[in-house]
Amino acid sequence: MKKQVLTFGCLMLLIMSVSAQRVEDPITPPPSPTTIKSNASDQLKTDLKTKTDSLKIVKKELQEAQNELGQAKENLKKTEECFEKLETYSKLEKAVLEIQETHPIIIKNMQVGGFDDMCKELDPYSSKFLTDAQRLRLKIEYISLLNEEKEIPFDIIIHYPGRFVSLFSVKPDERTNQTVKIKPGNGMVEFKECWKNTTAKNKYPTGWYKIEVWYKSFCLGQKTFEIR
Repeated sequence: MKKQVLTFGCLMLLIMSVSAQRVEDPITPPPSPTTIKSNASDQLKTDLKTKTDSLKIVKKELQEAQNELGQAKENLKKTEECFEKLETYSKLEKAVLEIQETHPIIIKNMQVGGFDDMCKELDPYSSKFLTDAQRLRLKIEYISLLNEEKEIPFDIIIHYPGRFVSLFSVKPDERTNQTVKIKPGNGMVEFKECWKNTTAKNKYPTGWYKIEVWYKSFCLGQKTFEIR
């Protein structure tokens, strides 16, 4: 009987303790509309700031992409200009090679000197006219488009007075082939082989002559000179 009374008493004490605890716990009231509105506003501001920051990052990345695109366009333009220059250079190189095939030199000046039978100079190259010349020599100033020094064969043709006509319509009075060294750029060369007239007294007749320099089938230069 005592055991039942004690158990009942303990149960009552437990119920009273729980009831007292429930009374002590305050009931949290629901948030007011103002609080709800304020919290929503704060959340909206936070979301807006996050999106604004994200938009700034996107704008920055877009600007960097635009800068890279602009640089790429500039590089492409420079590349196209380089290709155009290369194409122009290739055309020029081809043109130079074609010129070299027909005109290894461009003659700037031609001078004829008079010599005796022993190739002793009688009339300097700078003479306005020659006198009593038994032999002739030719000196030329030139510009060469060659890339390196080469030995080039030339035909030297002399036309006597009254024979100033094309090589293809009349046989020249004198024609010799001489090979000389031609260097790139500006230069001067002397055709040292003396031409000798085998007519009367081994002297060239007086009158006007014409001397021509040929390479293959191309006349590179010509000059008229007088022997008195």
